[in-house]
Amino acid sequence: MFKKSLLALTSLATLGLANPANATVLDFDSYADKTILAVGTFDSIGVHFNETLQVNSGNIGDLPQSLPNTAVNFDSFGGNITGFFLGPVTSVDFISVFAGDEGFDTDTVTLNGFDSLNNLVDTDTFTDVAAQTLSIFGAGIVRFEIIQTGAIAIDDFTFNPNNVPEPAPLALLGLGLAGLGLSRRLTQKPG
Repeated sequence: MFKKSLLALTSLATLGLANPANATVLDFDSYADKTILAVGTFDSIGVHFNETLQVNSGNIGDLPQSLPNTAVNFDSFGGNITGFFLGPVTSVDFISVFAGDEGFDTDTVTLNGFDSLNNLVDTDTFTDVAAQTLSIFGAGIVRFEIIQTGAIAIDDFTFNPNNVPEPAPLALLGLGLAGLGLSRRLTQKPG
């Protein structure tokens, strides 16, 4: 799963759809154990979680992640986590999240991303005992769902604002074509 995510991110970065340098990462590590994060806590950075989250000290699984904290849905302990993007971040083109638990049960975890018309843009899922990183890609993701069959925690929730192509390259192309047309006109002999 990690290799798939890395390959996809590299491919999309090459196309200009995902720029990891602009990504925002919520690792929950600046909060004390058992801190309650109310709905709206992260609105100022452009992501709104619909559920109250609780910070838990300790890692989830054996895969790489930031330490020491994770977060769980506090309203329905360990349940689904949903949200949307707002403010300066109205949509994203990349979301990833490390999700799962340390238990001996097998969990199925899915990350879904939807556009403004509620169409599914991309989805990623796994079924395993171990926690894993889920990643989705696609322009115009405005809403997300992290859904699972058992109680899980999340870490390293990462999102990347849509990259709008800068007008400079298009303007340079236009000026170049105009210059080419002008030079052809100047070099043509009157007939």
